[in-house]
Amino acid sequence: MRNFIAEMPRRGIGLGFEELDPIRTASELFANHQSGDQVAIISRLDNNIDKYKEALEMRGLMVRYVEQQTGNEDFCFLIKAQKEIIGQTRSTFAYWASILGNMKHARLYSVDTPNTRQRGVHYHSYNFTNSQLKNRIIYENYS
Repeated sequence: MRNFIAEMPRRGIGLGFEELDPIRTASELFANHQSGDQVAIISRLDNNIDKYKEALEMRGLMVRYVEQQTGNEDFCFLIKAQKEIIGQTRSTFAYWASILGNMKHARLYSVDTPNTRQRGVHYHSYNFTNSQLKNRIIYENYS
């Protein structure tokens, strides 16, 4: 979880760094996950992590918050993911982990709101020529 708004509380939304709230994250972003699936959350900032963890657990997911690691350790954790990573498209951490990692899928999402649309950051995508990256990295947009 990038947690842009916790990092930039006064300017984050106006600059188009919006992320899905805990309920929408659990119900929409993790809609394809089954009860009992394991999920690990990493974030630089602890703000609201408990709310995201609780919302995901209410869906029956087994959630752990990986904390007290350095940024390098978090990045290594991401690129070693085997099944899937999910992150915000504006997170360079999630983007580069998607490229350098060996997970089956990397889902990078954007949020389409008046603020993100005004800034032109409501939808990101990239047409990879490398077939492995093209098949692994998926861009999603949420309203």
